[in-house]
Amino acid sequence: MRCPVCSDYKTGFKYWSSEDIKNDAEKQKEIDFLMEMQREQIEEDKRYMKRKKRDWQIWKGRIKLPNRAIYFDLECDNLFKTKLKGLKLIIHWANKDKDGIGYIYKKHFRIWRC
Repeated sequence: MRCPVCSDYKTGFKYWSSEDIKNDAEKQKEIDFLMEMQREQIEEDKRYMKRKKRDWQIWKGRIKLPNRAIYFDLECDNLFKTKLKGLKLIIHWANKDKDGIGYIYKKHFRIWRC
């Protein structure tokens, strides 16, 4: 791999030299933003490994019936940043597939907290 500044190497990504970054406040802000996003993603992944749910997932449940199942998902925007803001309950109605092994979602309903 060659340096895109020192050679004619073309890359599909943005590339800035250290001088470009030092001299441009907007580029510094963009790099800081990307570093913050990466840090937040790492923290969210750690919480996922601990909780086995994403930050927007609060609870999941299922009721099995003879040939159907009802799935419940309680979600919000982000449990750790905005707490229960955007709270919603999603109800999925599913029927057994032809083989009788899995379920196929047929209908769903959403109930939002205003």
